[in-house]
Amino acid sequence: MRRLLRQLLLVLTTALAGFAVPSSAEVRCADVLRLDDFQELQNSRGGYRNAFFRQPSHAEARRFSTQTGGDRSLRIEVERHEEGFCGAWVHLFDMRKRQPRSIDASPWKWLSFRVRGEKGGEEFDVCVADERWSNKEDAVTIGPVTDWLPQGVTRDWQTVVLPLSALRRLDLTKLASVSFSFVKPGRHTIQVDDLCLKSHADADVPAWTPEVSVAPRSALPRAMWVWSTADLIANPAERDRLFTACKEHDAELLWIQLPYSLDSAGGMVRCRIERPELLRGFLRQAHAAGIEVHAMDGCPEFSVRHRHSTPLAVIDAVVEFNQVSRPQECFDGVHFDNEPYLLLGWSNRRQRESILHDLITLNVECQQRCRQAGLQFGVDLPFWWSSLDDETGESVGVVTFQSERKSAAFHCIDRLDNVGIMNYRDRADGADGMLAHGLPLLRYAERIDNAAVFMGIETFRYEPQPVWFVVGLPHTAFRAALDDRGRDYYDISRDTGLRLFRMLDGDHVHVGVEFPADPTRQRLAREVAVRLARRFGHLSDGEQDAKRLEQANESVERSQEWVDFSTKPVVDRELGVTFPGFVATRLMAPKVTFADNPTGEIDKETSFAEETFGRFRSYRGFAIHSWESFRGKFQETGGR
Repeated sequence: MRRLLRQLLLVLTTALAGFAVPSSAEVRCADVLRLDDFQELQNSRGGYRNAFFRQPSHAEARRFSTQTGGDRSLRIEVERHEEGFCGAWVHLFDMRKRQPRSIDASPWKWLSFRVRGEKGGEEFDVCVADERWSNKEDAVTIGPVTDWLPQGVTRDWQTVVLPLSALRRLDLTKLASVSFSFVKPGRHTIQVDDLCLKSHADADVPAWTPEVSVAPRSALPRAMWVWSTADLIANPAERDRLFTACKEHDAELLWIQLPYSLDSAGGMVRCRIERPELLRGFLRQAHAAGIEVHAMDGCPEFSVRHRHSTPLAVIDAVVEFNQVSRPQECFDGVHFDNEPYLLLGWSNRRQRESILHDLITLNVECQQRCRQAGLQFGVDLPFWWSSLDDETGESVGVVTFQSERKSAAFHCIDRLDNVGIMNYRDRADGADGMLAHGLPLLRYAERIDNAAVFMGIETFRYEPQPVWFVVGLPHTAFRAALDDRGRDYYDISRDTGLRLFRMLDGDHVHVGVEFPADPTRQRLAREVAVRLARRFGHLSDGEQDAKRLEQANESVERSQEWVDFSTKPVVDRELGVTFPGFVATRLMAPKVTFADNPTGEIDKETSFAEETFGRFRSYRGFAIHSWESFRGKFQETGGR
């Protein structure tokens, strides 16, 4: 009943909104051109806003409102140290377009914005960039804010109006950004609003009014991934803890790892569900709590056509399980978490398209079998498959399927009951936040009848992992190797159970294998490293080795994902040759996960995102990855 009421409310809300998604419209009259009112993710020029800083200084910039759906401004919080720098920028162009266009400000006389401080007395410099300076990721300092506010920033809103004639070093026909740079050590918080161009200094800026009246929304339901199913179903106390957390955090759908074993006797793959009676008890308890449960599985290798027999056997096993179970003890659906981009062949565009075509073929067959059995079917997708590939001009995950060429994510939204978008960011706002990555998929899904999209958030953090890399080949040579001597590796993500990795340093593709702490498994890693070197490496050649290793080292130093570079050659004792190699430790970027954030901050960011996501009828709520990591946060808030 609770789910039905929420769905009815969603339909009513969308109807009241006229199926429209408000945007930060360009307000233009004879005397004012409003560039940014900070109401939407992008401003009237398609620009984003973000903080910039160099440690130990720090900054955060996000849109802010005192009430849901109210007038927003840009809130900038900084901690300025003697070392480093910090502030925030506002772009006047869409950085995601291949050929972004800045604005011609030459017809205007003044640049204006409103500002107020949290305490008063905050000091910052106003900086402006044209295209030339923006391309260098820099700007020209025009002056301190006190040049235009002699009494300084106060806790009340004041308007700063600076003459464009002061921007002599800039090309006003190509105005690209405005930024606010803090130079005085200390903690400072300001709000900025109504960034405008004006024809005369005292021109009035039209007051902001909502473009669309949206009915208030109650908290949207959530989904949650669960991986440790075998332990969970055997532990009544842990089951109770999970269902209590679901109630307190509005989780009404669980994707649980299906416990099973495979039998390939007679050339046919059969899937046998393990501990069926315990599973039935879990399903009965979940349904009594108003929670749907979908059987989950997944593996990158499942994506490739010649391995489809295994995931299809999983579907058949769930169908058979339901056929011999009472209604309250049945699964409600099946969910696959196949991640084909972990296969080495993903780096070869031709093989990538083949893999994606195979994956969609599998998904369509799974959808058909589930639908015939009265089950829902869904999959997990990365947000970036629909992002633009600078090299090709098409989306990264583009594939032609049934004569239609578009992102594989769009093909899945077209055909499947639901998708879970791995929208793993710990901030809702900004150019690299949940909204920026999730909105293009929701806008597409809105065109598809009955499309259902969940937005996934990460609460897990994996431990630092050393990886042993073979110094690799140039991109073209690596792709050729995947077609030739390395073709037996194109469709795998592991070798003898050890995870394989790719690292791109600009010119080369390095392939590596995880290097575990266990000495026995280290022996296996050495064997894998030799196999990788024979396929994707090159023999040591002195001076060139040093150059390639130095380039790899520089790439690690620039990266947020890799640290602790050290050389480690790969010795092939059988052939009596050595390949240059190195070890680097893989980290999980903080922006990817809420692992270090309290539940209050998770709720804050997801609520902010849902003010926008909730306008879409295809949006079904957030999905939490995963119970195993989220349970710790639940305990912190008083959960048993």
